[in-house]
Amino acid sequence: MFRRQDEISVVNLPLITKKLMVVERSMDKAASLAKLEAMKAVIEGEILAEKTQQSRTDADQVANG
Repeated sequence: MFRRQDEISVVNLPLITKKLMVVERSMDKAASLAKLEAMKAVIEGEILAEKTQQSRTDADQVANG
């Protein structure tokens, strides 16, 4: 119901406005992708830190055990 009205409204917009809307959507997608990449880097860093800590713990147990 509302979507059809939105589509009609977009059809009546000036061309420059439509182009700007496309650019805005692209920027939103790029920002979302950048956030996901940052989260991935944090998670990978945490996994690496955990593995490193586990390796040190295992080495200490072998040395003391």
